[in-house]
Formats: sequence, structure tokens, C-alpha cells
Amino acid sequence: MIWSGIAILAFIILHFIDFWFPEINTKFIQGDWSGIHNGVLRYFRELQEKFISPVRVGAYVLAFVFLGLHLAHGFTSAFQSMGSHASRKKTLQTIGKVYSIIIPLGFIFIAIYHHLNQNH
Repeated sequence: MIWSGIAILAFIILHFIDFWFPEINTKFIQGDWSGIHNGVLRYFRELQEKFISPVRVGAYVLAFVFLGLHLAHGFTSAFQSMGSHASRKKTLQTIGKVYSIIIPLGFIFIAIYHHLNQNH
């Protein structure tokens, strides 16, 4: 868990640098709340630019794999800590596994899709 936690922390920092800091800069420092830059919605263009590098895409994919593993463990542990009834344990474990697979796969799809569909 410590290594996946460190990897997820590094990913969060990268993700903030990629998406959150530019958003804060655009909205609160530059004062542009429209999201439109030169007649084009800037979010989509920025997203595509971030996933040009295969190294960055690989880092995102690896981080989401770690996130999935972390979620699988955390979901089950959270309900154990709350004292879930034994009859619900299997159901909660199944929900946790499904959640920890679907959410990261969705984000992995986004990164790979935008990497493969670049308009160079």
C-alpha cells in the first residue's frame, strides 16, 4: 500500500500541474470564465495536448492501475472498519471490485483515446 500510495500522490501532483493549476490561473488570475479561447472551447484542446507524450500517457495509465488497486483495498477496508454485517460482506466486496475496475478503466480510456487520436 505504501508504494501505491506514493505513486498516487505523485500522480495527484502531476494531475494538478496538468489540469488544476491552469484552470485556477485561467479563471481566477486571468479572469476568463468563458472557457473559450480563440473561438474554441479550450478544455478539449488542453486535454489533447497533455496526452501527446507516450511517457505521460504511460504515467497516467500506471497511476490509474495503482488507483484501482488502492480503491479495491480501501473500499473493503472502509466497510470493515465500520463493522459491516457478515451477510453484506460479499456484496460490498463485489461492489468495491467493480467500482475499483470501472472508474480507473474509464480514465485510462480517456488518456489512451486522446493519445491515439492526435491531430498533429
